[in-house]
Parts: sequence; structure tokens; C-alpha cells
Amino acid sequence: MDEGLIRKTKGRDEGPRYFLTPKGEDAVYILLAILRFGIRHYMGKDKHEKTVIRELHYDIPKNGWSY
Repeated sequence: MDEGLIRKTKGRDEGPRYFLTPKGEDAVYILLAILRFGIRHYMGKDKHEKTVIRELHYDIPKNGWSY
């Protein structure tokens, strides 16, 4: 089903490229919130894992996501 989250473009030699649409960029925040919740509440409680959780930070690039 086409929800309008990604846009596929024809690449030159490397094949197709995928870009997030503005709607897809908004959805990233939802997915990251779910990921952060799972890490905080379901990941083990050892010292190393707590450090990893504190270091999690995401910013959407100004030019958008490109894969």
C-alpha cells in the first residue's frame, strides 16, 4: 500500500534510490520514540547498556533522509 512515506527515484548506475517524503520524516519521530521506549524499559540493566541509552540522539538531516 502506498502511504507516501518514501519516494523512489531512478539512480544512475547504482540502481534505485529512496528518499523520505515530509510525511515519512514525521513518521521517523514516531518510530524513534518506540525504539527509545523499548530500549529504556526492556533492555538489560547493566552499566554498559545504560551508557548506550544515554548516548542515543537523532536529528533529521536538513536535506532529508537519503538511502
